[in-house]
Amino acid sequence: MRMIYDAEQVMKAAEFIWNNNKHVGLWPSQPQSSMDVMRQMLYTAQKQGMKNMGLPTGQWVGWLGSGGYYMIFTSEGEDQFEVEFLVDANVGGEHRYVEEWIDEDTY
Repeated sequence: MRMIYDAEQVMKAAEFIWNNNKHVGLWPSQPQSSMDVMRQMLYTAQKQGMKNMGLPTGQWVGWLGSGGYYMIFTSEGEDQFEVEFLVDANVGGEHRYVEEWIDEDTY
C-alpha cells in the first residue's frame, strides 16, 4: 500500500505544532522535538489510511483532526491514498470565532 504526501508540508506542520501547541508534550507519544511530532503525525496518517483502504471509498474517514493539525485523505486508486496535512493557525492562541447570519439573498 502506498501513502502519498508532501514531505515539506508535514515537516512544516510538525514544526508549527512543536512551536505553538503548548500541550504537545502531553501527547501519548511524548514527543521531544518537531521530528518526533512529524513521526507521530505520519504514524497517525498511516494508521487511518490503512483503516480507510479496507473500506469502500464512500465510507472513508475523509478528514481527521487532533492536536492542532488536520489530515485530509483521498483515494488515489486501489492500493494508494493521498494525505494532506493542515494546521490550525490559531493553536496556542486565543480563539476568536465569528458568528455571521447569512441567508439565500446574500449569495
